[in-house]
Amino acid sequence: MNASKFVEVIRRVVFQLAAVDGTIRTLRKGPSGRRPDPNLKLLSEWYKALPQGDRDRVEEIIRQAAKSAVFNFLVVLDGDLQIEDPDDRGTLALWHEKDGKDVLLNDPNGERLHDLFIAQ
Repeated sequence: MNASKFVEVIRRVVFQLAAVDGTIRTLRKGPSGRRPDPNLKLLSEWYKALPQGDRDRVEEIIRQAAKSAVFNFLVVLDGDLQIEDPDDRGTLALWHEKDGKDVLLNDPNGERLHDLFIAQ
């Protein structure tokens, strides 16, 4: 695993499958489970009542919101978006360990995760 592969997996699993496809599926079919969130039920009913053009716009808003959330989280991991007081700031290190090899995925001297996300 390297930074590029990590971002590729995050794009596919977190951004596309979980955030975008999962949210759209919930709106289209309604929430699942024995006790679904009542708010999600209302949102699903509202969405299904919209004309197709409006549903398309809602889906694009979902894509943009998910993209922004993942991008900004990667900016935090890269250390370019402050989450702590500048006078008492630590460092985030994202390591991948496999078969006795450790790879620093958010190496400050390497490719920025958020740049890789936008580039793919």
